[in-house]
Amino acid sequence: IVGCGFYIFVNGEKEKYYIEKPAEVKENAFSIIRKYPCYFWGKVFKRSLFYNIRLPEGYWFEDMIVIHILTKLCQSFAYLNVPLYGYRINQQGISQTASSKKKSVDQYWLVEYIESETERLGLDKTNEYYAGLVKEFGPFLYSRTKGLNSDIRLTVFSAACDLVSKWDIDSKTCDKSTKRLLS
Repeated sequence: IVGCGFYIFVNGEKEKYYIEKPAEVKENAFSIIRKYPCYFWGKVFKRSLFYNIRLPEGYWFEDMIVIHILTKLCQSFAYLNVPLYGYRINQQGISQTASSKKKSVDQYWLVEYIESETERLGLDKTNEYYAGLVKEFGPFLYSRTKGLNSDIRLTVFSAACDLVSKWDIDSKTCDKSTKRLLS
């Protein structure tokens, strides 16, 4: 995987750009790539990464699998510290309007999908892996469902808590934000 810096456009205006420190091509890319923006866009992927995995159709936020699965399949990663990609924020797009739509609970279902695909592919479930999934259930699930009624949100968060309780997470080695989400 090769990633690059990016510009963000809001209402057609270049608002800001993000550039990280460059990364040399490294083996064991999982730990390295997670330090960089792990969006699906703004990257070039080797085709072979998709031989055994597909983005699930019909789901919102399906590109979550990039950080949780494709980065584990990746053998090397490089980052170009120049903004080569322009990300346009669509005020009527899913990312901006999802919080009030029932389909936003796809955030939960995709974590279950990631878990099953990780099993199917025989990938390691490290503490770092689980910490990433906990964050999908914490701030991301919260922000993506905040416009739903409280009964739906309670059900989704209860299901998320039940799933997290089954994971083998060593909270002593987690960062502060993950520890806070686990407590």
